[in-house]
Amino acid sequence: MRYLLVFFMVLPVMAAEPHESAELAAEREKLKKRDRPLVYNNDSGDIYPAGANTVEGFYAQRMNATIGTNVNTVYYCTGATVMFNHLAKVGETYGQYCGDMPIKKNIEALKEAGHDVLDLVIAFCRKHDKEIFFTHRINDIHDSMDRCAFELSTWKREHPEYWICEKGLGKDGNDPKRWWSSLNFEMKEVRDYLLAIVDDVCSRYDLDGYDVDYFRSPMFFKPNLEYEPATQAQLDLLTEFQRQIRATAYKYGNERGRPMLVSVRVPMSVDACRHVGIDIERWLKEDLFDILCTGGGYIPFTMTTRDMVELGRKYDKPVYPAISASGMRGRDGIYSDLHAWRAAASNAWHNGADGLLLFNTFPREPHPHFIELGDRSALARLNKLFAIDNKAILEGDLRQGIVQSHILPVELDSGGKPRVVNLPVGDDVSGARDLYLDVNVTNDAEVEIRLNGHLLKQVETTEQGRRRHHPIGDQFNRGDNAIEFRVIKPATGSTQVTAVELHVNY
Repeated sequence: MRYLLVFFMVLPVMAAEPHESAELAAEREKLKKRDRPLVYNNDSGDIYPAGANTVEGFYAQRMNATIGTNVNTVYYCTGATVMFNHLAKVGETYGQYCGDMPIKKNIEALKEAGHDVLDLVIAFCRKHDKEIFFTHRINDIHDSMDRCAFELSTWKREHPEYWICEKGLGKDGNDPKRWWSSLNFEMKEVRDYLLAIVDDVCSRYDLDGYDVDYFRSPMFFKPNLEYEPATQAQLDLLTEFQRQIRATAYKYGNERGRPMLVSVRVPMSVDACRHVGIDIERWLKEDLFDILCTGGGYIPFTMTTRDMVELGRKYDKPVYPAISASGMRGRDGIYSDLHAWRAAASNAWHNGADGLLLFNTFPREPHPHFIELGDRSALARLNKLFAIDNKAILEGDLRQGIVQSHILPVELDSGGKPRVVNLPVGDDVSGARDLYLDVNVTNDAEVEIRLNGHLLKQVETTEQGRRRHHPIGDQFNRGDNAIEFRVIKPATGSTQVTAVELHVNY
């Protein structure tokens, strides 16, 4: 069996110019502020299906779905940190550990026809007037999962000392030690190898920008294994790492006479960033990137967008919060409904987002997600389902760096002490034709509900057992809405609120 060529050697990172020319700096400022209503983050799963062994078959899997939509920027991820779908000269190309998988056969077939996956996506974006970034999951942990063992590179296999911890120490799905294959960024060898990959990609591909995805996954230093924050020395190491990436982008921008933008994706708050080792305020002050993407999209309705947007504004950086299909699953898949996606987008736009980063959504043909969510004027009068996120959908995901305030379920006090949660509503719903608020309570307790101080009367029970109310639009704020629960007559056992959903029909 013939395998793809695999490259292991760390090439030396070439000295990069610390600054770009004045002309390119001015051009970069313009490009930074380009209108990007929707940024499509494609994880390159389009190379996996059996039909992706030709150029046409490859484009048909995902990229064609962006034509004629509001997606004008593509972030393309070709793999897991050091293992890639593109023909890597530093790092490795999928093949050696893939067995008989279609991904290996497709990469081989395209290579034999003279094609490289990343070059194909760049050519597609050039043809259809779309901006193209390489997005580098700088510490992806899929290779720690048994089902993704083929992603564990030779370099990692030969250097277990680079892992964040020994394999097999994790006790459950939320134990950070479960993600043993995370790289330890305190090791210079790790940082140098990753910087060599950045240099290789920037030097060989005609990209508009390089996105460093620190959120996938946000664990770089050993203190996080015990939920302890990164030290100042570790913060300084990651700052210098990002500084070198910026210098590499300057270098190749200068060489080609066209700026190379730098984007980062980080956790959703300054504190969460610092916890994992990202000194985001310092990075902003030092101008170490151009575009700020926030969060994993796992709590799409209640994510704390505004603080990071305001921080971005302070330093003149556009901010793009993520909305992920993984986060939209919710109860029985109901939040996969387009109405819920519209609501999550409305909340992000209301909080000042410059655009939306769509993550883990992979239609094969133009989809309303790619059209409606980026059209703010049309979106305003489309029916929606607003909700409060439920932490159940986070089970099994790395929790550090994910802000979880005001996430359901919440337990109510049987003695009648009020419990208040926040329901964000990005729309002005005062003119809606029909509104109804559905609440799920886990037992038969009599519960009083107030919306921004207004007492709500239950009018019916739905087929799903939810308590339905019909507030009026004027009782809602555009933005935060205080939903207060108070037990009037307790029932046996714990009384929890597990769902709060506002259906808006115009």
